[in-house]
Amino acid sequence: MKNRLLNGIRYIIVFLLLVINHIDNAVAQRYIVGGTFVNDTIIHPFGQNDTLYSLKISGSVTLNSDTSLVRVIVGNQDSLEYIVYESYPLISVSNSYSFLDKSDETSFLNSFIPSYLKFYLINAYIDVDSLTNNEVFQNNLDSLQLAHKLLIDSLKFEAINRYIQTKNVTLLPTPSCKQPHGILVLSHGK
Repeated sequence: MKNRLLNGIRYIIVFLLLVINHIDNAVAQRYIVGGTFVNDTIIHPFGQNDTLYSLKISGSVTLNSDTSLVRVIVGNQDSLEYIVYESYPLISVSNSYSFLDKSDETSFLNSFIPSYLKFYLINAYIDVDSLTNNEVFQNNLDSLQLAHKLLIDSLKFEAINRYIQTKNVTLLPTPSCKQPHGILVLSHGK
């Protein structure tokens, strides 16, 4: 019953986000990046007068090992940063894939004035085709941010659980842990 309720809520959130995304695309600014990044890098694709209300990224990722990481962050002059996109084997369906208009923490921004885009990479690369900015302020920003965060987090948790099941990972309690709530991944089952 609980899973059915969570799935229903998730579908409503996805539907609302898709409707908003459709409206967003009508007044979007596109930044063509067209670059492949293999090392930690900072770029400055934004203009001085640009204001972000929603930042989405399109491109492709290749993860070369089980410890690979791709993280893209947008930041401003005050070093306030948001994760635009991240990928690592625990949450990825494949080691190499393409994606379109993805965003983690940047779907709903409150007039954010960007300064830079930062790439953190560990044994991986990302090919960025473009960035898209919705140029319209969204009402009910706090509710939209929370709904999107819950959706992204639930998708990541599902992917991690799927990884644990398919890789037969054993979860063992930490040595100092007396309650079952503190666990660490210590070994892979064979």
